[in-house]
Amino acid sequence: MYYVQNNNNWCKVICNSSFPCGIEKHRCKQLCTPRHDDSKCRAMVKFTFIVCQHTTTKHCYIDEKDMKCKTKILVKLPRCGHEKEVECHVWFFEKNSVICTEFCSKLYDCPYQHKCGEICSRSHEHFAENCSVKIDFEIPKCKHKAHRQKLCGEPIPDVKCMFKLKIYKGNCGHEQSLKCSEKEECKHICNKLRPDCGHPCANICSKSCLEEDCQICTEEYQKSLDAAKKLAEEQLKICKLNIAKPEFIKLLPMSTSEMVDSIHAKEKMQYVL
Repeated sequence: MYYVQNNNNWCKVICNSSFPCGIEKHRCKQLCTPRHDDSKCRAMVKFTFIVCQHTTTKHCYIDEKDMKCKTKILVKLPRCGHEKEVECHVWFFEKNSVICTEFCSKLYDCPYQHKCGEICSRSHEHFAENCSVKIDFEIPKCKHKAHRQKLCGEPIPDVKCMFKLKIYKGNCGHEQSLKCSEKEECKHICNKLRPDCGHPCANICSKSCLEEDCQICTEEYQKSLDAAKKLAEEQLKICKLNIAKPEFIKLLPMSTSEMVDSIHAKEKMQYVL
């Protein structure tokens, strides 16, 4: 027994009780009081796992069955062959829960043999139609390169060719730049004199001069209509003012029947207007 100077009513003697493990070196080293649990030996001891032979430390009272080896090990996954670092106990007892997080390195069964870019553990196939790599493609009709890309595994989409061609139009002599998918027609302004009015034709060259109305004639006609409309509106205002003038401008006695009749006439006229 080892005695410590007593400064209060507690026992200051080292407990020195033995634990259930029975190891002499593991005797309790706490003071006798306050009371404490002597059923669990908390001494740190070395321990070797039987399955993997990894060594670790644990409290003496912990049952070996409750221990899990958490040593990091590098393993090769059987499904894909990729290597991954996992805790030892997971690999030995929970192997099915280990998933691969690497990118799949297999090739698609497409003409270009593209490399698969999916996460290895995700369910996917490597058929040609599954290839999701974007590629350039030619438009079958004209063999020009399309202005956009498509997924390798999808069919060739129906797109318009945006390739620019230079086409010389024989009758008008204009050199016209058109896209491959556009209709071959001259889009320059005609500027020939129209046979109906003599004004320069504002239609595109590929259209007849008489196919649409003359723009100059149409503008002049519209100006004439606007001027006639403005004149008619002014004349209408003058007419309304003349009709609305009172008929009793002359000074009349306030009690005469003519004044009353004139006022009624004015009110009726305003109602009509």
